[in-house]
Amino acid sequence: MVQAATSVARGSALAALIAGGLAVMCVGGLAAFTATFTVSAARYRESVDSATTLRVNPAIAVLYGIALVGAVLGSSLYVIFSARESVRVLFSGGVVFRSLMAALLGLSLLGLIGLVRSREPGRLRLTPAGHTTRSS
Repeated sequence: MVQAATSVARGSALAALIAGGLAVMCVGGLAAFTATFTVSAARYRESVDSATTLRVNPAIAVLYGIALVGAVLGSSLYVIFSARESVRVLFSGGVVFRSLMAALLGLSLLGLIGLVRSREPGRLRLTPAGHTTRSS
């Protein structure tokens, strides 16, 4: 967030978008992590006969989606425009940083595609005969 503010102060909208996207990724991931441990799981548990179904809290999936969108925005802009002087000055890291941002872009795109394709959070069904999972 500090980097985004610094970029705005220097007049670099591109660097501000990159830093803003990465800040959204961090804040969204932290919010999803926090929600995982603070929201009661009892609301997402269903017991019928001898089977119990555990569902993922939809808010957690939405927060991860927001984090992934921020990661895609920030990393894709960095990978595309990292040769520009205004971006290099604010995000100095060279080839290693560019490779890490490219990896972040790939992983974030895969995660976002998986989240959009599933259209619902995953579930775990426990029965005396075993368990089944559903994530898509």
